[in-house]
Amino acid sequence: MSIILTVWALLFQTPDRIEALRVSAPKYLTTETAREHMTAAQVAAVQHDLEPELLLAIAYRESRYMVNAVGPEVRGKRACGVMQPLMWTTCRSQTLLAGYMEGAAHLRGWLDSKTCRGDLRCAMLGYIGGYALLKACAQGTSMTERNGRPFDRCSVVALTFVRVGRIHVRNPDV
Repeated sequence: MSIILTVWALLFQTPDRIEALRVSAPKYLTTETAREHMTAAQVAAVQHDLEPELLLAIAYRESRYMVNAVGPEVRGKRACGVMQPLMWTTCRSQTLLAGYMEGAAHLRGWLDSKTCRGDLRCAMLGYIGGYALLKACAQGTSMTERNGRPFDRCSVVALTFVRVGRIHVRNPDV
């Protein structure tokens, strides 16, 4: 099944879409790696009924497009992979496609949950910080420190949507 989806995704690759992704993160992506990430994200997006640009924006936020990224340890576990959807005691190596598929499945799980019921902001908060972040953001803000400055963790969803806009190629004819 994934071979068929990959071929389908490649058919819809355009230089404009690849370039929009590359330009959104030139420090982290070449034209070739942007094509690889776009293909993997498109396959995962089709499989889980999501937008590929959203998955790519999450991958930027979570790993800066590093396929085997390992996050900081939290209570004995680490987030792993390009989309870092779940915490593990031991990270395992995975393919780029597997990383996007795992992240897309996790986001779809939040979207379909009784907690979020299709609310994308809710699903994104759940993806990023679980029930604790959902609860904190429901009460207003969730302040932390980033680069020595105060940062509202609830704003991460809005920042992710800004990145989606940078990645998305708009068709002027539509």
